[in-house]
Amino acid sequence: MDANKLAPDYCFRDNRDFLQILRGSNLILIRRSADSTALRDCIEEPEKYLSKSEVLKDSRSTKAGTAVLSGGKRVFIKRYNNKGLRYTLRYMFRSAKPFRTWRAAWHFEMNGIPTPRPLAASASRTARILKSAYLVAESIHGIIPTLEFCSGMFDDRKLQLSYAESIARLFAKMHKAGVYHGDAKLSNIYVSRNAKGVYSYGLWDLDGVDIRSRPICGNLRASELARTISSYVEIGGRLGRKIDLDDTIGIFVDSYADASGMKFPPGLIRKKAGKYLVTGNW
Repeated sequence: MDANKLAPDYCFRDNRDFLQILRGSNLILIRRSADSTALRDCIEEPEKYLSKSEVLKDSRSTKAGTAVLSGGKRVFIKRYNNKGLRYTLRYMFRSAKPFRTWRAAWHFEMNGIPTPRPLAASASRTARILKSAYLVAESIHGIIPTLEFCSGMFDDRKLQLSYAESIARLFAKMHKAGVYHGDAKLSNIYVSRNAKGVYSYGLWDLDGVDIRSRPICGNLRASELARTISSYVEIGGRLGRKIDLDDTIGIFVDSYADASGMKFPPGLIRKKAGKYLVTGNW
């Protein structure tokens, strides 16, 4: 691997993989392999595309949806909303969220961790105040909505075990690479299925990802697992299924131990998962 690609700021520079465009107070980043007139039009006028998109989320913090560019390419577009004074002050001295995701996704890519590839990102400031922030990423084909997938999985013990094994391998690779996702609920673990019916898994919503220079410590690894497990149990409740917490802890802890060589006491995971279940912090 080219050592230059591992530099923390590689994905923000002009090089073989990325293009940086600075227009006044507006910074635009583009992945060269995806560069096109259509993509540039999208990142320069994102609201035109977002207004016609299939909206997936529209909240106080973000609006996101999928849209089709001229030429037929489907992309995912996300707008980060300014939530008020606290948000304004916080991001006066921090990278805009799309750029944080941009960096995290490149780190994922360099370490073989599946996530949708960002294609373009932009942020505009006036007197350091963030005025707009957008991310355009590839749209993954064959995505299965979380509740739909879980509804089938909870009736299929073989699929439950396969899912736990796959997620444990994904987490083990991620943690070894120094990545802590921080919000590993099931809706942030996407599931896709190809024409042959084979499932694939990856992670998205990288806004809060923490990247470190060494493998993630055991306490944070346990927290990551606990968050996934608590989400698994909570979704079961929403679907009217009684999911046994101890059984779920067992299959995920054993799978993670096989993948990473690190096995956690079930009691520790139960305690951490219990806090998420009590607070309802999904």
